[in-house]
Amino acid sequence: MTWPQHRHGELLQLSQNVWRVAAPVPGTLMKRQMVVARDLAGRLLLHSAVALDGKRLPHLEALGTVTWLAVPNGHHRLDAAAYRARFPSLIVIAPSGAIPRIQEVVCVDLAYDEFPAHEMLRFHAPPWPSPKEGALEIRDGRRALLVFGDLILNPVGSGSAEWVYRWLGQGLQVPWLAKRMFVRDVAELRGWLLQLADTEGLDALIPGHGEPITVDAPAALRKIAAAI
Repeated sequence: MTWPQHRHGELLQLSQNVWRVAAPVPGTLMKRQMVVARDLAGRLLLHSAVALDGKRLPHLEALGTVTWLAVPNGHHRLDAAAYRARFPSLIVIAPSGAIPRIQEVVCVDLAYDEFPAHEMLRFHAPPWPSPKEGALEIRDGRRALLVFGDLILNPVGSGSAEWVYRWLGQGLQVPWLAKRMFVRDVAELRGWLLQLADTEGLDALIPGHGEPITVDAPAALRKIAAAI
């Protein structure tokens, strides 16, 4: 399989064992991002794959052993098959309700609720059957980071993207399209987000699109929940 060629930014370190890289979503003004978490055994979990170029892929491989790939929903599967082809032993994980769509391009090995207990990594699923998206909790020392796919949007940008977001009056939110595609019950979603806001040591929210929220992450998540 030919390795995809995408524009993307640098692999930026967020904490001792967590990195992220942003890349434009083809054909849109938005950026997507891959989050990389390294556990105590030096194994890497990639969340929402972005195919890295020849300069940065060796940097990723030098961080540890690429072991898991989380595909957060059926629309964040763009580079999943390329990573599976390059790393044949890669374990692909996805929300149970998104597995049929994701398996159109790559085989899924585990649903979120089947991921074994881990000292740093935990998948959260919303409280309804066969959810199509959830959240990844990464514990890095005393810090906790929550990583989302499309359920949370933090629309920031520059140039034309910033102008469009301002014109639409968009801010940190659960986007209406995500509610329509992924949410069975708004009240249940609100309660689930409020539960996540109580995560011990919660220090950052990383949305699938937009910049991480690193200032009072629990309050930001409660504000998102209240605005649904």
